[in-house]
This record gives sequence, structure tokens and C-alpha cells, in this order.
Amino acid sequence: MNLDELKSDWQSMDKPDSFEVDSESFKKMLSQFEQIQQKTKKENIVLTVLFFLTIAFLWGMFLLMGKHSWWVWSGLLIITAEMVIAGGFAWYRNTGKRWKQLRQESAQYLQLAISKLKYRRFLMLVIIPVYILLLIVAINFIYMDVISDLQLQWRLIIHFGISVALAGFTVAEIWRRYRRECREIDPIIEEFESLKKKLE
Repeated sequence: MNLDELKSDWQSMDKPDSFEVDSESFKKMLSQFEQIQQKTKKENIVLTVLFFLTIAFLWGMFLLMGKHSWWVWSGLLIITAEMVIAGGFAWYRNTGKRWKQLRQESAQYLQLAISKLKYRRFLMLVIIPVYILLLIVAINFIYMDVISDLQLQWRLIIHFGISVALAGFTVAEIWRRYRRECREIDPIIEEFESLKKKLE
């Protein structure tokens, strides 16, 4: 979605005469929103490529293995399924089709914009932790077979180490992203909500 299309859509909607579409504050809000959408699209493209390469690599290794245990099979299925589903959730943050086809009242238009922005936090605080939890389970399944020849104490250390490392990295990354969202996204949501109240 480009800025001109959004402005054109907005101008075609019913709105109070007191609201000036060409005001600097409105242009600034649209510019910020567009930048977020463009950045999100780039992130989604990178994420999709990484997921595809990861799945291809893991299944390639699986096919090259002479021994296919139930643990490895289950782990790979979980990883594949969750990467496909996570990719769908990620792309939902940046769906252009619904925006281009939308021809509703200004307040409803703003509500959809607000929902898209708030969805980012839901993805970060709910979907990503669930994804990492399933990833930890899947990796531990695979390692049940890969390190099955080691002594029990070493197997436990490896399982525990992998789980703690992934969980720790996830918590740190979510905290970093949460602080950035509060700094960059929350002000835009507040401005959109304030404008929506004026239009109702």
C-alpha cells in the first residue's frame, strides 16, 4: 500500500468538514504508518526466505539420514508446521489487499488501521512465545535421537542448555522489540484513536 493510495481512499470517504486531509499532522501520520508497513514487508520477505531454507535443509538432512526414528520425524513435522503457520501470522501484519478494497466510513477505516498496529503486539507477546516453545519441544525431540548414544547426564545437560539458550534469547528479543514498539508504535495508535473519536 502506498501513501497516495491511502490518501485517495481517505479523501473518498465521508468525514467532518472540519478535518483537513492535507494537514501536516495527517500527512505525518500516514508517512509513519507507511514506513512501518514497508519495513514489516521487508521483514516478512526475509523471514519467509529463512523459513524456506531452514525447512529445505532439515528435510534434506532427514532424507540423507539412514535411520529415521519417531523422535526425528515428530520434531521435523512440528518445526515445519509451526514455520508455515508463523509465516502466515507474520504476513497478516502487512496485508495490502484489504486496504485497497476498503471503502468504508472514516472511523471504520481508522479502526482497521489501529487493529493492524495492535496486532503487532499480539504477535510479539503471544504468537512468538508459543512458536519458540514448540521449537524447543521439536528440537529436543530431534536431539532425543541424535544424542541417544551419550551418557544420561550429558544428554540432560544438552537438552537443558538448548532449552535455556532459546528461551533466554527469546525473552531478550521480545523485551527489545517491546520497548521499540512502545516508543514507535504506541504514539501512532494514540493519534489514530484520538482522530477516530473526533470522527465518530
